[in-house]
Amino acid sequence: MHYDNDKRSSRFIQCIVLLVCFLVICFPNLKVGIVVDTINPIIYLTWCMLFLYMIKVRFTLNLDVLDVFFICFFLFYSVYILLGPYDEVRAVAESLLPKQWLDMYSHNIEYFYNTKKNAIFQLVNLLVYYLFYKFGMLVAKQDKAMIYSILNFLLFTIIFQFILSFFQVLYGESGIRAYGSVGNAQNLGALSILIMITCLFFSKIKSFKLLVLGLTFGCIILSGTRSSLVVYALLLLLIYMPFKFTLIIFWISLVLNFFIAILISPLLDSTGIIEFIGVYTSSYTLVMRFLMWGSFFELFNNNFLIGLGGVIPRFSENVIWYFALPYGFFGILAYSSLLYRLLNRGSKFNYIFGVYIFTQGLTFYGFLVGNLGLFFWFLFGFISVSNDEYFTHKKV
Repeated sequence: MHYDNDKRSSRFIQCIVLLVCFLVICFPNLKVGIVVDTINPIIYLTWCMLFLYMIKVRFTLNLDVLDVFFICFFLFYSVYILLGPYDEVRAVAESLLPKQWLDMYSHNIEYFYNTKKNAIFQLVNLLVYYLFYKFGMLVAKQDKAMIYSILNFLLFTIIFQFILSFFQVLYGESGIRAYGSVGNAQNLGALSILIMITCLFFSKIKSFKLLVLGLTFGCIILSGTRSSLVVYALLLLLIYMPFKFTLIIFWISLVLNFFIAILISPLLDSTGIIEFIGVYTSSYTLVMRFLMWGSFFELFNNNFLIGLGGVIPRFSENVIWYFALPYGFFGILAYSSLLYRLLNRGSKFNYIFGVYIFTQGLTFYGFLVGNLGLFFWFLFGFISVSNDEYFTHKKV
Protein backbone atom coordinates (compact mmCIF):
# COMPACT_ATOMS: atom_id res chain seq x y z
CA MET A 1 0.00 0.00 0.00
CA HIS A 2 2.84 2.35 0.89
CA TYR A 3 4.51 1.47 -2.42
CA ASP A 4 1.32 2.32 -4.34
CA ASN A 5 1.12 5.72 -2.63
CA ASP A 6 4.76 6.46 -3.51
CA LYS A 7 4.10 5.41 -7.11
CA ARG A 8 1.02 7.65 -7.38
CA SER A 9 2.97 10.52 -5.83
CA SER A 10 5.81 10.03 -8.32
CA ARG A 11 3.38 10.06 -11.25
CA PHE A 12 1.71 13.20 -9.90
CA ILE A 13 5.09 14.93 -9.62
CA GLN A 14 5.98 13.91 -13.18
CA CYS A 15 2.65 15.31 -14.41
CA ILE A 16 3.43 18.66 -12.77
CA VAL A 17 6.89 18.82 -14.36
CA LEU A 18 5.56 17.95 -17.83
CA LEU A 19 2.70 20.43 -17.50
CA VAL A 20 5.21 23.16 -16.65
CA CYS A 21 7.25 22.24 -19.76
CA PHE A 22 4.11 22.20 -21.92
CA LEU A 23 2.96 25.63 -20.71
CA VAL A 24 6.39 27.10 -21.33
CA ILE A 25 7.06 25.66 -24.80
CA CYS A 26 3.89 24.53 -26.57
CA PHE A 27 1.27 26.98 -25.31
CA PRO A 28 0.71 30.14 -27.40
CA ASN A 29 2.65 33.15 -26.14
CA LEU A 30 -0.42 35.11 -25.02
CA LYS A 31 -0.20 38.51 -23.37
CA VAL A 32 -2.84 40.37 -21.36
CA GLY A 33 -2.95 44.13 -20.88
CA ILE A 34 -2.95 45.39 -17.30
CA VAL A 35 -2.96 49.20 -16.99
CA VAL A 36 0.03 50.19 -19.18
CA ASP A 37 1.95 46.93 -19.12
CA THR A 38 1.43 43.47 -20.58
CA ILE A 39 1.97 40.17 -18.81
CA ASN A 40 2.06 36.56 -19.90
CA PRO A 41 -0.53 34.75 -17.74
CA ILE A 42 1.05 31.39 -18.59
CA ILE A 43 4.14 32.37 -16.60
CA TYR A 44 2.01 32.89 -13.48
CA LEU A 45 0.25 29.56 -13.97
CA THR A 46 3.66 27.96 -14.41
CA TRP A 47 4.80 29.37 -11.08
CA CYS A 48 1.73 27.89 -9.39
CA MET A 49 2.69 24.49 -10.79
CA LEU A 50 6.26 24.89 -9.55
CA PHE A 51 5.05 25.85 -6.09
CA LEU A 52 2.82 22.77 -6.02
CA TYR A 53 5.76 20.61 -7.11
CA MET A 54 8.00 21.95 -4.34
CA ILE A 55 5.34 21.27 -1.71
CA LYS A 56 4.83 17.74 -3.04
CA VAL A 57 8.53 16.83 -2.87
CA ARG A 58 8.90 18.57 0.52
CA PHE A 59 11.44 20.97 -0.92
CA THR A 60 14.01 22.37 1.50
CA LEU A 61 16.26 25.32 0.73
CA ASN A 62 19.92 24.25 0.66
CA LEU A 63 22.14 27.08 -0.54
CA ASP A 64 25.55 26.38 -2.02
CA VAL A 65 28.33 28.84 -2.86
CA LEU A 66 26.94 29.51 -6.34
CA ASP A 67 23.48 30.27 -4.93
CA VAL A 68 24.94 32.80 -2.49
CA PHE A 69 26.93 34.39 -5.32
CA PHE A 70 23.79 34.81 -7.46
CA ILE A 71 21.84 36.32 -4.56
CA CYS A 72 24.66 38.83 -3.96
CA PHE A 73 24.86 39.47 -7.72
CA PHE A 74 21.13 40.21 -7.90
CA LEU A 75 21.14 42.47 -4.84
CA PHE A 76 24.25 44.42 -5.90
CA TYR A 77 23.02 45.22 -9.41
CA SER A 78 19.50 46.01 -8.20
CA VAL A 79 20.89 48.62 -5.82
CA TYR A 80 23.38 49.93 -8.39
CA ILE A 81 20.72 50.34 -11.08
CA LEU A 82 18.45 52.23 -8.68
CA LEU A 83 21.10 54.42 -7.01
CA GLY A 84 23.98 54.50 -9.49
CA PRO A 85 24.60 56.79 -12.52
CA TYR A 86 22.32 54.77 -14.80
CA ASP A 87 21.14 57.61 -17.05
CA GLU A 88 24.66 59.02 -17.50
CA VAL A 89 26.10 55.61 -18.47
CA ARG A 90 23.17 54.99 -20.79
CA ALA A 91 23.74 58.35 -22.55
CA VAL A 92 27.42 57.54 -23.11
CA ALA A 93 26.52 54.10 -24.48
CA GLU A 94 23.99 55.62 -26.90
CA SER A 95 26.59 58.10 -28.16
CA LEU A 96 29.02 55.30 -29.07
CA LEU A 97 26.55 53.41 -31.26
CA PRO A 98 27.88 53.83 -34.85
CA LYS A 99 25.81 55.94 -37.26
CA GLN A 100 26.36 53.28 -39.93
CA TRP A 101 24.57 50.76 -37.72
CA LEU A 102 21.63 53.13 -37.20
CA ASP A 103 21.41 53.68 -40.98
CA MET A 104 21.44 49.91 -41.62
CA TYR A 105 18.88 49.06 -38.92
CA SER A 106 15.47 48.99 -40.61
CA HIS A 107 13.35 49.78 -37.53
CA ASN A 108 12.89 53.26 -36.15
CA ILE A 109 13.97 53.29 -32.52
CA GLU A 110 14.11 56.20 -30.11
CA TYR A 111 16.90 54.60 -28.10
CA PHE A 112 18.95 51.39 -28.23
CA TYR A 113 19.73 51.05 -24.53
CA ASN A 114 16.75 50.34 -22.31
CA THR A 115 15.36 52.30 -19.40
CA LYS A 116 16.05 51.70 -15.72
CA LYS A 117 12.71 49.91 -15.41
CA ASN A 118 13.68 47.45 -18.18
CA ALA A 119 17.05 46.86 -16.52
CA ILE A 120 15.34 45.89 -13.26
CA PHE A 121 12.99 43.55 -15.14
CA GLN A 122 15.95 41.86 -16.84
CA LEU A 123 17.53 41.24 -13.44
CA VAL A 124 14.24 39.73 -12.25
CA ASN A 125 14.18 37.58 -15.39
CA LEU A 126 17.72 36.37 -14.68
CA LEU A 127 16.59 35.40 -11.20
CA VAL A 128 13.62 33.50 -12.67
CA TYR A 129 15.90 31.67 -15.12
CA TYR A 130 18.24 30.72 -12.30
CA LEU A 131 15.30 29.35 -10.32
CA PHE A 132 14.28 27.26 -13.33
CA TYR A 133 17.90 26.08 -13.53
CA LYS A 134 17.67 25.00 -9.88
CA PHE A 135 14.27 23.44 -10.58
CA GLY A 136 15.86 21.27 -13.30
CA MET A 137 18.59 20.17 -10.88
CA LEU A 138 15.99 19.35 -8.22
CA VAL A 139 13.92 17.25 -10.64
CA ALA A 140 16.99 15.28 -11.77
CA LYS A 141 17.98 14.52 -8.18
CA GLN A 142 14.43 13.65 -7.03
CA ASP A 143 13.49 11.21 -9.78
CA LYS A 144 16.07 9.43 -11.91
CA ALA A 145 13.31 8.04 -14.13
CA MET A 146 12.07 11.52 -15.05
CA ILE A 147 14.31 11.57 -18.14
CA TYR A 148 12.07 8.99 -19.80
CA SER A 149 8.95 11.12 -19.35
CA ILE A 150 10.85 14.16 -20.59
CA LEU A 151 11.97 12.27 -23.71
CA ASN A 152 8.37 11.39 -24.56
CA PHE A 153 7.39 15.00 -23.97
CA LEU A 154 10.20 16.18 -26.28
CA LEU A 155 8.95 13.83 -29.01
CA PHE A 156 5.46 15.27 -28.63
CA THR A 157 6.92 18.80 -28.75
CA ILE A 158 8.94 18.32 -31.95
CA ILE A 159 5.92 16.71 -33.67
CA PHE A 160 3.74 19.61 -32.52
CA GLN A 161 6.29 22.21 -33.70
CA PHE A 162 6.66 20.53 -37.10
CA ILE A 163 2.90 20.36 -37.75
CA LEU A 164 2.39 23.94 -36.61
CA SER A 165 5.35 25.17 -38.68
CA PHE A 166 4.15 23.29 -41.76
CA PHE A 167 0.76 25.01 -41.64
CA GLN A 168 2.41 28.40 -41.00
CA VAL A 169 4.42 28.05 -44.21
CA LEU A 170 1.53 26.50 -46.16
CA TYR A 171 -1.13 29.07 -45.25
CA GLY A 172 1.00 32.05 -44.22
CA GLU A 173 2.13 34.99 -46.32
CA SER A 174 4.45 34.35 -49.24
CA GLY A 175 8.06 33.91 -48.09
CA ILE A 176 7.15 33.51 -44.42
CA ARG A 177 9.57 31.60 -42.19
CA ALA A 178 7.99 29.18 -39.75
CA TYR A 179 8.23 30.02 -36.07
CA GLY A 180 6.18 27.26 -34.39
CA SER A 181 4.89 28.27 -30.98
CA VAL A 182 8.11 30.02 -29.89
CA GLY A 183 7.79 33.43 -31.53
CA ASN A 184 10.37 33.53 -34.34
CA ALA A 185 12.32 31.35 -36.77
CA GLN A 186 15.62 31.43 -34.86
CA ASN A 187 13.88 30.32 -31.67
CA LEU A 188 12.33 27.41 -33.56
CA GLY A 189 15.72 26.33 -34.91
CA ALA A 190 17.34 26.57 -31.48
CA LEU A 191 14.52 24.64 -29.77
CA SER A 192 14.57 21.90 -32.42
CA ILE A 193 18.31 21.32 -31.99
CA LEU A 194 17.98 21.31 -28.20
CA ILE A 195 15.34 18.58 -28.51
CA MET A 196 17.43 16.63 -31.03
CA ILE A 197 20.64 16.37 -29.01
CA THR A 198 18.75 15.47 -25.82
CA CYS A 199 16.74 12.71 -27.52
CA LEU A 200 19.64 11.28 -29.54
CA PHE A 201 21.84 11.05 -26.50
CA PHE A 202 19.41 9.71 -23.89
CA SER A 203 17.17 7.45 -25.97
CA LYS A 204 18.22 3.91 -26.86
CA ILE A 205 15.59 3.21 -29.53
CA LYS A 206 16.78 3.69 -33.10
CA SER A 207 13.33 4.45 -34.56
CA PHE A 208 12.76 7.08 -31.86
CA LYS A 209 16.07 8.74 -32.75
CA LEU A 210 15.42 8.66 -36.50
CA LEU A 211 11.97 10.19 -36.06
CA VAL A 212 13.32 13.04 -33.91
CA LEU A 213 16.23 13.55 -36.32
CA GLY A 214 13.90 13.88 -39.33
CA LEU A 215 11.41 16.17 -37.56
CA THR A 216 14.23 18.41 -36.34
CA PHE A 217 15.61 18.73 -39.85
CA GLY A 218 12.11 19.52 -41.12
CA CYS A 219 11.58 22.25 -38.51
CA ILE A 220 14.93 23.86 -39.34
CA ILE A 221 14.21 23.82 -43.08
CA LEU A 222 10.76 25.34 -42.50
CA SER A 223 12.32 28.01 -40.27
CA GLY A 224 14.85 28.90 -42.97
CA THR A 225 17.56 29.44 -40.33
CA ARG A 226 20.98 28.91 -41.86
CA SER A 227 22.94 28.99 -38.60
CA SER A 228 20.72 26.29 -37.05
CA LEU A 229 21.33 24.04 -40.08
CA VAL A 230 25.11 24.35 -39.59
CA VAL A 231 24.80 23.66 -35.84
CA TYR A 232 22.48 20.70 -36.57
CA ALA A 233 25.09 19.07 -38.81
CA LEU A 234 27.96 19.75 -36.40
CA LEU A 235 26.22 18.37 -33.31
CA LEU A 236 24.97 15.33 -35.17
CA LEU A 237 28.57 14.61 -36.14
CA LEU A 238 29.79 15.08 -32.54
CA ILE A 239 27.26 12.64 -31.11
CA TYR A 240 28.85 9.80 -33.09
CA MET A 241 32.47 10.95 -32.80
CA PRO A 242 34.97 10.02 -30.03
CA PHE A 243 34.90 12.01 -26.79
CA LYS A 244 38.34 13.56 -27.43
CA PHE A 245 37.08 15.03 -30.69
CA THR A 246 34.08 16.54 -28.83
CA LEU A 247 36.46 18.14 -26.31
CA ILE A 248 38.49 19.72 -29.10
CA ILE A 249 35.38 21.11 -30.82
CA PHE A 250 34.07 22.44 -27.50
CA TRP A 251 37.20 24.50 -26.88
CA ILE A 252 37.31 25.65 -30.51
CA SER A 253 33.67 26.82 -30.32
CA LEU A 254 34.32 28.65 -27.04
CA VAL A 255 37.46 30.38 -28.34
CA LEU A 256 35.84 31.23 -31.69
CA ASN A 257 32.79 32.72 -29.97
CA PHE A 258 35.00 34.91 -27.79
CA PHE A 259 37.42 35.71 -30.63
CA ILE A 260 34.77 36.69 -33.18
CA ALA A 261 32.37 38.58 -30.91
CA ILE A 262 34.90 40.26 -28.60
CA LEU A 263 38.22 40.61 -30.38
CA ILE A 264 37.34 40.75 -34.09
CA SER A 265 34.39 43.11 -33.69
CA PRO A 266 36.56 46.27 -33.52
CA LEU A 267 38.32 45.14 -36.75
CA LEU A 268 35.37 45.46 -39.09
CA ASP A 269 37.61 46.16 -42.09
CA SER A 270 38.54 42.47 -42.18
CA THR A 271 36.00 41.73 -44.92
CA GLY A 272 37.44 38.27 -45.54
CA ILE A 273 36.20 37.24 -42.12
CA ILE A 274 32.75 38.63 -42.89
CA GLU A 275 32.57 36.68 -46.14
CA PHE A 276 33.75 33.51 -44.38
CA ILE A 277 31.17 33.71 -41.59
CA GLY A 278 28.56 34.76 -44.16
CA VAL A 279 28.20 31.05 -44.93
CA TYR A 280 26.89 30.67 -41.36
CA THR A 281 24.59 33.69 -41.34
CA SER A 282 23.63 36.69 -43.50
CA SER A 283 26.62 38.92 -44.37
CA TYR A 284 24.42 42.02 -44.07
CA THR A 285 23.29 41.23 -40.53
CA LEU A 286 26.82 40.13 -39.67
CA VAL A 287 28.17 43.58 -40.57
CA MET A 288 25.50 45.08 -38.30
CA ARG A 289 26.54 42.74 -35.50
CA PHE A 290 30.21 43.66 -35.87
CA LEU A 291 29.35 47.36 -35.75
CA MET A 292 27.24 46.84 -32.64
CA TRP A 293 29.82 44.56 -30.95
CA GLY A 294 32.55 47.11 -31.74
CA SER A 295 30.72 49.72 -29.66
CA PHE A 296 30.17 47.08 -26.97
CA PHE A 297 33.91 46.40 -26.88
CA GLU A 298 34.74 50.07 -26.31
CA LEU A 299 32.22 50.28 -23.47
CA PHE A 300 33.35 47.01 -21.92
CA ASN A 301 37.01 47.99 -22.16
CA ASN A 302 36.29 51.08 -20.07
CA ASN A 303 34.01 49.30 -17.58
CA PHE A 304 35.56 45.87 -17.21
CA LEU A 305 34.68 45.07 -13.59
CA ILE A 306 30.95 45.85 -13.37
CA GLY A 307 30.18 46.43 -17.05
CA LEU A 308 27.59 49.13 -17.66
CA GLY A 309 26.24 48.66 -14.15
CA GLY A 310 23.08 46.92 -15.37
CA VAL A 311 22.42 49.14 -18.42
CA ILE A 312 21.10 46.76 -21.08
CA PRO A 313 20.83 47.02 -24.88
CA ARG A 314 17.67 46.03 -26.73
CA PHE A 315 19.55 42.97 -27.98
CA SER A 316 23.13 41.71 -27.95
CA GLU A 317 22.99 38.86 -30.54
CA ASN A 318 25.65 36.88 -28.66
CA VAL A 319 25.63 34.82 -25.46
CA ILE A 320 28.88 36.28 -24.09
CA TRP A 321 27.87 39.90 -24.68
CA TYR A 322 24.49 39.18 -23.08
CA PHE A 323 26.28 38.76 -19.74
CA ALA A 324 29.48 40.77 -20.29
CA LEU A 325 28.14 44.14 -21.42
CA PRO A 326 25.62 44.91 -18.62
CA TYR A 327 27.45 43.09 -15.81
CA GLY A 328 31.13 43.03 -16.80
CA PHE A 329 33.52 40.60 -15.15
CA PHE A 330 30.85 39.56 -12.62
CA GLY A 331 28.45 38.65 -15.43
CA ILE A 332 31.10 36.53 -17.14
CA LEU A 333 31.93 34.92 -13.79
CA ALA A 334 28.27 34.08 -13.18
CA TYR A 335 27.84 32.38 -16.55
CA SER A 336 31.23 30.65 -16.33
CA SER A 337 30.23 29.21 -12.95
CA LEU A 338 27.14 27.60 -14.47
CA LEU A 339 29.20 26.19 -17.34
CA TYR A 340 31.74 24.80 -14.89
CA ARG A 341 29.00 22.98 -12.99
CA LEU A 342 27.76 21.56 -16.31
CA LEU A 343 31.17 20.43 -17.55
CA ASN A 344 32.40 19.20 -14.19
CA ARG A 345 30.23 16.10 -14.64
CA GLY A 346 32.63 14.93 -17.35
CA SER A 347 29.89 13.48 -19.58
CA LYS A 348 30.25 13.66 -23.35
CA PHE A 349 26.68 14.92 -23.61
CA ASN A 350 27.44 17.80 -21.24
CA TYR A 351 30.25 18.95 -23.53
CA ILE A 352 28.01 18.63 -26.58
CA PHE A 353 25.49 20.79 -24.75
CA GLY A 354 28.30 23.30 -24.24
CA VAL A 355 29.10 23.24 -27.97
CA TYR A 356 25.40 23.89 -28.63
CA ILE A 357 25.50 26.98 -26.39
CA PHE A 358 28.56 28.51 -28.05
CA THR A 359 27.78 27.66 -31.68
CA GLN A 360 24.08 28.56 -31.52
CA GLY A 361 24.99 31.54 -29.35
CA LEU A 362 27.58 33.00 -31.72
CA THR A 363 25.05 35.24 -33.47
CA PHE A 364 21.94 34.59 -31.38
CA TYR A 365 20.98 34.66 -27.71
CA GLY A 366 17.21 34.13 -27.90
CA PHE A 367 17.37 30.63 -26.42
CA LEU A 368 18.48 32.25 -23.14
CA VAL A 369 15.40 34.47 -22.78
CA GLY A 370 11.60 34.35 -23.01
CA ASN A 371 9.58 31.15 -22.77
CA LEU A 372 12.25 29.24 -24.68
CA GLY A 373 14.74 30.51 -22.10
CA LEU A 374 12.71 28.98 -19.26
CA PHE A 375 12.82 25.59 -20.97
CA PHE A 376 16.51 25.95 -21.83
CA TRP A 377 17.47 26.79 -18.23
CA PHE A 378 15.35 23.91 -16.91
CA LEU A 379 17.17 21.45 -19.21
CA PHE A 380 20.49 23.14 -18.42
CA GLY A 381 19.95 22.43 -14.70
CA PHE A 382 18.64 18.93 -15.35
CA ILE A 383 21.63 18.01 -17.49
CA SER A 384 24.12 19.62 -15.08
CA VAL A 385 23.52 16.86 -12.51
CA SER A 386 23.09 14.03 -15.01
CA ASN A 387 25.53 11.15 -15.17
CA ASP A 388 26.05 7.77 -16.83
CA GLU A 389 23.14 6.22 -14.92
CA TYR A 390 20.85 7.63 -17.58
CA PHE A 391 22.64 5.73 -20.33
CA THR A 392 22.54 2.29 -18.78
CA HIS A 393 18.88 1.65 -17.88
CA LYS A 394 15.66 0.94 -19.71
CA LYS A 395 15.00 1.95 -23.27
CA VAL A 396 12.75 4.85 -24.30
